[in-house]
Amino acid sequence: MKQLFVFAMTLMTSWALSQPNPVSWQWSSKHVDGNTFDLIFTATIQSGWNTYSIHMEPGGPVPTSFNFNEDSHYSLGEMKEEGKVKKGYDKLFDQDVIKVYTEATYTQRVEVSDYSKPITGYLEFMTCNEVTCLPPKSIDFSFALQKPGKTPESQTSEAGKINENPASPAATAEENQNAWSSVVGTEELNVNSATGFQKPTSILWNATADVTDNPNEFIININATIDDGWNIYSMFMDEGGPIPTSLIWENEGEEFSRIDFP
Repeated sequence: MKQLFVFAMTLMTSWALSQPNPVSWQWSSKHVDGNTFDLIFTATIQSGWNTYSIHMEPGGPVPTSFNFNEDSHYSLGEMKEEGKVKKGYDKLFDQDVIKVYTEATYTQRVEVSDYSKPITGYLEFMTCNEVTCLPPKSIDFSFALQKPGKTPESQTSEAGKINENPASPAATAEENQNAWSSVVGTEELNVNSATGFQKPTSILWNATADVTDNPNEFIININATIDDGWNIYSMFMDEGGPIPTSLIWENEGEEFSRIDFP
């Protein structure tokens, strides 16, 4: 049986809560020759944060990876990684790691035999700073390549930038609820793959927003579902012990403010 913990807070804001999102992704395609294309993925990483190289060894942080759905209409070639890459000891994981900073470009070469089907898959990555890591994220991608001679010079898609344009003050409660729903989701942290623990443990986080009578006021519920036999630590832990659960609110005071329950 899984245990459920609920943390409730009230949020007053004219738009949805901004969650940490230090990495944004873009991808595009480039015709090379004949039926050969390069699929180009670009990660833009905020200052103070890093991802991990596709060349990481198992047992440490989750490396960046590109997972293509296998199909007979294309074949994969070499994947190249370029960017600000640094290898060295990391105290968070107590081992040597390969970090990627600022911006990275990943180029996957493909050979296409049937243009009627898209090339699909998902990318996975983990983001850390000097003191903490965010749960690994997965983002779906799709390339609808066209036969040479008909292919646009570039086909670009983007993911990872969430709600950059605030809703207008006149937005209704329902519109604000929809805006929130587009921001929050479910993140699963597999501690086994992130830290090298011998036994797998999974923490599933989910956030929801309850609309109140005030269209600009929400009750934010953040839920953690923890596998049986495992635990996390309260946000009210004293110093000097295990790391407590903490909630980090970005842009507080500028775009929203927290208020107490009445």
